[in-house]
Amino acid sequence: MDLQMNAHRDFDDLALLGEEFAIPANPFDYSSIGLKPEPVEKYAQLHVPEITQEDYAGEQLVAFNYLRKIIRTACNINTKWKDRRKALAWCFIPSDQSIAPVDFNTACIAMGARPYVIQARLQHQFFAANIPMPEPLPFLACSLPEAFAGEVLMSAWEDGLNFAREIWRWPGIRADIMKKLMDGEMSFDQFRATADKLEQSGHIGMRFGCWFFTARSQDRMSKRSFSWSKSVFD
Repeated sequence: MDLQMNAHRDFDDLALLGEEFAIPANPFDYSSIGLKPEPVEKYAQLHVPEITQEDYAGEQLVAFNYLRKIIRTACNINTKWKDRRKALAWCFIPSDQSIAPVDFNTACIAMGARPYVIQARLQHQFFAANIPMPEPLPFLACSLPEAFAGEVLMSAWEDGLNFAREIWRWPGIRADIMKKLMDGEMSFDQFRATADKLEQSGHIGMRFGCWFFTARSQDRMSKRSFSWSKSVFD
């Protein structure tokens, strides 16, 4: 399916439909590696503008409907894993058309959105709703986008870049698994220091012993002037 790339609205800042904010219990002992999560109360639900089918027509409506349905499946806390896995493949594997006649990138661009910004928002939503994945994203999934890689590099250097890439690859990776993956890359002290830098910069966050790529801190997002679109530079 071909969609014209002539969007009249910037989709970067609109609500990811199906956003669910809930914190199901998921106890995990991560004290052995010296890490503590931030208080759950800090992450209150943020208001994001709602949109409906009535906001679009023609080819944009086609793109909107696919994005709405599949993003809802990807980030809804009640989605079964087999369905979430298919939705994640569509959202993160370039040119994937396994569950829709249009791929994710094309649908995003038709809506006036940058695909990697929407992917980062999905990653953040997994954190906000506490949805850790039981396995990494599919093998062919796109890696940490350059726009965020550059930010991470400025905040935490090469160690931080390796750290962030692994967390992007596996949303909600358990801290003990992450530590094992990094054992050959950095010392224990480097591991803790790198995690601290990335949490302070707002690029990662921990929930119940699981790390997520958050891209932006909740404190930054809570400001009235915050905009996903304006906060991410090409």
